[in-house]
Amino acid sequence: MWSASNSKKMENIFALIDKTEINSVVIDVKGSQGELIYEYWSGIGDLIKKLHEKNIYAIARVVVFQDSGYAMSNPEVALKNRSGGLWRDRRGFAWLDPAAKGSHDHIIDIAKKSIDLGFDEIQYDYIRFPTDGALSSIVYPAWDGQKSRNEVLREFFEYSKNKLKEYDPSVKTSIDIFGYTFLRSDDLGIGQVLGDALDNFDYISPMVYPSHYGPGNFGFDNPAEHPYEVIFETMKEGLEAMGEERAKIAKPKIRPWIQVFNMGARYDSAKIKAQIKAIHDSEMTGWLMWDPNNAYTDVPGAVDAEEGMAP
Repeated sequence: MWSASNSKKMENIFALIDKTEINSVVIDVKGSQGELIYEYWSGIGDLIKKLHEKNIYAIARVVVFQDSGYAMSNPEVALKNRSGGLWRDRRGFAWLDPAAKGSHDHIIDIAKKSIDLGFDEIQYDYIRFPTDGALSSIVYPAWDGQKSRNEVLREFFEYSKNKLKEYDPSVKTSIDIFGYTFLRSDDLGIGQVLGDALDNFDYISPMVYPSHYGPGNFGFDNPAEHPYEVIFETMKEGLEAMGEERAKIAKPKIRPWIQVFNMGARYDSAKIKAQIKAIHDSEMTGWLMWDPNNAYTDVPGAVDAEEGMAP
């Protein structure tokens, strides 16, 4: 949000767009504290117009169930502690119950406002059950534990898809999911199942950051040092597991997040380019890149419009 509202930062982003084949930007609309960009910055609509003038596709990122602000103001849909009060994860964020209709409608309302602002796509992140903190002490106000976690999420996927497509049939929707969903057949204990996402979103963005894979994955002591192999093998295993016919449907929808930050290894232009090549060789529809500082200083050397490296 800060980057989008900072004119100097956006000048750098626009310069990057002009130098490379980048054709989209992702802007945080809702953060983990429940903060909403349109409530504190009146210029978001003008920025989207400027992006569209440059033929740039605008994606609204919406943090879904991690939401301290809404949890505090609407505790009836928030996770509680057995000992009382709001439950919080390791970083101190409160969460909404993924089974609570009130939390569903809150998110859809934000998505509709984003559509009204002119965003081309709604991208859901943190659309899962919590992964860390004192999980055994959570009290869910709506989820009774009878339905599986992935069934709870699938119901929200379907509800959101129907509501947003009814509101604007042209809007695209997407979901950020863990890269491990391509390597596992279960829901990772958080409700995320690749097949459920494929059935309900236009695009799937697995976070296949090589630094997030543990030692031993694909036979590497430090997977971060091997970005091409990690991403290519992740895509390969996931597609093979779903079968040939299903994979044909999936490929046009899969648009992975790639690593543009130093963790586990120095992520220079060569490592960025290796990730892009892995996605290209896997015949995916494209990619998104993330640097938490929004600096992207090594990107021009990795993403050159004249090279045509990426699909």
